[in-house]
Amino acid sequence: MSIGEKIKKVRLENGLYQKDLAKMLGIARETLTGYEVGRCEPDLQIIRKICVFLNISADELLEIDTKKQKAEIMNLKIE
Repeated sequence: MSIGEKIKKVRLENGLYQKDLAKMLGIARETLTGYEVGRCEPDLQIIRKICVFLNISADELLEIDTKKQKAEIMNLKIE
């Protein structure tokens, strides 16, 4: 799932319209639409705000599984 799809999913789970979340984030609704459809990605400051307002961790929002990713990195062979 892309970050935009995750933002939309969690926004809907929180019962928020795009206009409501956009206002909380201090961005235009069209910008939020761009995130949700994958036209663009939020910067770090907006990601932080999204996590706070949607009560989600950055790891969950970005779908980071550190144990899995560390294992993948450790198994990489450098040629």
